[in-house]
Amino acid sequence: GKDTVIPALVKAGALIDDQDNTGLTASMFAAEHGHAKVIEALKGADLNVKSPSGRTASMFAAEHGHAEAIKALKGAGANTDAQDPGGRTALMFAAMRGHAEAIEALKGANMNVKDNQGISALMFAAINGQDKVIPALVKAGALIDDQDNEGFTALIHTCIRGRGHTEYNLVTHGDNANYGKVADNLIIKGADINARSNHGYTPLTYVSAYGDMELVPLLLNQNSIDINTKDADGYSPLMHAIKGGHSKVIDTLKGKGADSTLRKEDIDRALISAELGRDNRVIEYLITEKKKNYLASNKSNTTTNTDTINSPTSTPINTIVQNIKKGNHDITR
Repeated sequence: GKDTVIPALVKAGALIDDQDNTGLTASMFAAEHGHAKVIEALKGADLNVKSPSGRTASMFAAEHGHAEAIKALKGAGANTDAQDPGGRTALMFAAMRGHAEAIEALKGANMNVKDNQGISALMFAAINGQDKVIPALVKAGALIDDQDNEGFTALIHTCIRGRGHTEYNLVTHGDNANYGKVADNLIIKGADINARSNHGYTPLTYVSAYGDMELVPLLLNQNSIDINTKDADGYSPLMHAIKGGHSKVIDTLKGKGADSTLRKEDIDRALISAELGRDNRVIEYLITEKKKNYLASNKSNTTTNTDTINSPTSTPINTIVQNIKKGNHDITR
């Protein structure tokens, strides 16, 4: 940060754009450490030269949240929309790290440019659980329902990664990742809660499949939610919750009026899902549904005890579970 000696060094013949053994220039070091005055002193430096990893000084400043350094770089003519080999810009680095002041300093940057996977700055903020920068990005013109190459919107990314604040998210993104608040902010700003990915999955589909009991109620409390939406394979959020073995999500969806009609093939497929072994209540539910289907298809059989509809079967549940795991899914025997 010794900005006062820069002119003397340059006058004495120091190469202003020289790179060290790692390919970094003086302006990159200044940007990374937030030394705005040093950047101003490096008159004539090439501020758009890239490191071996393809990053510019603006990207280093944005990643570390140095708003004043960004302003100095912009003032000296740096291209803040430059992209690294993955297509990421300075704005994307600021968004993924949750640096609101850096985003403000990057005013005028392209809010909706995408990386090679079609991910925008708003999506990066959502992916990393950075709720505090969502309003600023939307206010600056970020397209809230823009989709990446997989058809994921910012809200869908949030729902994929939320999963009730799993250990993965705490390790990867730290304590500052808050997917519940990200989702809430996106919904408040008008995000489409029924947006569909290329596979036909909606936000509710993902949180139901992952058993996210923070985001499931949030989505279900929205008046326009399509609780019975079907994906490309014809599966509803309820069916995904069943396949995942998430009894609390099943109860919540049914309590909100989800269509609980299940096809025989859906029940059979769910029963052989390896994940179901973790929750016997889900297996009981499926066995009951299978019994209902069986009785409905054998109405002429008047000797059947219809009371068994309310209890899965007279066979002990543990026996049924073991039979299912062995491949015997005919609970009528």
